[in-house]
Amino acid sequence: DSRTLYFNYNQRGHQLYRILAVDVANAGGPLSRPRVVIDETSSTFIDWTNKTWRQWLDASGEVLWLSERDGWAHLWLFDAATGGVKRQLTHGSWVVREVLQVDESRREVWFLASGVHPGQDPYYLHLCRVGLDGTGFVVLTEGDGNHRVEFSPDRRWFLDTWSRVDLAPVTELRRSADGERVCLLEQ
Repeated sequence: DSRTLYFNYNQRGHQLYRILAVDVANAGGPLSRPRVVIDETSSTFIDWTNKTWRQWLDASGEVLWLSERDGWAHLWLFDAATGGVKRQLTHGSWVVREVLQVDESRREVWFLASGVHPGQDPYYLHLCRVGLDGTGFVVLTEGDGNHRVEFSPDRRWFLDTWSRVDLAPVTELRRSADGERVCLLEQ
């Protein structure tokens, strides 16, 4: 709405990374001090080029943020006005690799994650979903391999093509609501 200017600050040494906000109407005046929206600190290193991601949720005044602040790459929800953490959306000994879609109306986020299935190679990508309230986490793919997904236009269904170095691609039709396999298309 052009009332606030946001900018990134990456401190030399890559141990402090911030998203800052300045009220444009007061720019240059006594109230123009930047305020912190996101504050990332690390005693070692913040990979700000590959392991930070954000999406502004303007309707709710929130920021969805990818962070390694708990030692794993997970999703967090922040209040954009106060800079406070509202909640951590994903947790565990696995990592979020890529956010595919944020559905603001349904208040859920779809993403690819690695390491979600114990006993499988921890680098295999799997499709997951979680609510912005931190509930309803579900892994929607199961095959022991690396997954690539393609959604139908209405997102009710998806093609799940998965394989590994010793297994030719398998393509399945799955229901987006619960990941249930509808049918095997090709093996």
